[in-house]
Amino acid sequence: MNKFCPKCGKTIEKGRFCLECNPETLEHKQIKIKLCPSKRVFIQGKWSEFEDLRQLSERLLAKFVKQDVTLIKGLEIYENLLEKSGLKKKLEMIVEFQDQEYMIPVEVEITYSPKYAKLGSTYFEGILQLRNTRPDVRDYIQKYMLKNNILLNREIHKPKESDYYFIDKRKMHPLAQKIIRNFGGEIDANAQLFSYNNQTSKDIFRVNLLVVLPDFQEKNVIDYQDKTLMITGFGKIITTLNLETNKKFTFQFKLKEKYVLLKKMKTTITKVRPELEVLHPKTYQSVPCKNTLNIDVSVGKNVVIVENKKHVFLIK
Repeated sequence: MNKFCPKCGKTIEKGRFCLECNPETLEHKQIKIKLCPSKRVFIQGKWSEFEDLRQLSERLLAKFVKQDVTLIKGLEIYENLLEKSGLKKKLEMIVEFQDQEYMIPVEVEITYSPKYAKLGSTYFEGILQLRNTRPDVRDYIQKYMLKNNILLNREIHKPKESDYYFIDKRKMHPLAQKIIRNFGGEIDANAQLFSYNNQTSKDIFRVNLLVVLPDFQEKNVIDYQDKTLMITGFGKIITTLNLETNKKFTFQFKLKEKYVLLKKMKTTITKVRPELEVLHPKTYQSVPCKNTLNIDVSVGKNVVIVENKKHVFLIK
């Protein structure tokens, strides 16, 4: 059913009035921005980060449009926009206001932010140093950096060590906290005087962030505080099973504390009654097990054990 403007009688599809008769017009300031491929935007004299072009479009509307509008099509409609270095063009966003669609012009320039321009040079603001690292931790870091557009100018990898040279030191601590939450460990930070900013009259520091991961993994067994613990989960708090009590035990990894990794040994069960015994892999004597892990046992069954200074424990 056709609708008509109550002022001039023109046929309209949306809203109460036609565009010419609409008593309230959409008001907005001139929008002029610079975009960097690293998902940084320069607005009104300042660089800042954005999540994606849709989120940035909503942010621009909130900042430059006086009325409350609904975004229909934002800068995300321009395919591979961030890859078009050197582009200077007036683009359009489409919004809805009072059941009418309006075009909002945006002057866009694709360029490099100051820090992105340093990519490929020797410049860095901090080093994230990992110790006792592993392939799964390195894979996690790689995915995190890709997802969050983190810029590095150098990586050094050794069998159990990795050093990451960050262009932006502010990106280091959130990543270090993520590593601790997922893999356990402890952080040690220190800053070194690097330069002096004459414009702000402030010293510039480089940050060294050391993350030491536990040298044990899930399903390993350790001696800690006179307890024999099987690791069951990692994080800021490490969860374990106390093999002597068969109860859950948690602790926070600390560099200054002593952890002894117990070696796993394969053997067979020699006796199940009156108590469980196994063949000791070194002495070849039948020795009692301190625990049973509540699993089905039978003479001759292959099992895995660990041994501390006092007892033998069944772990598998």
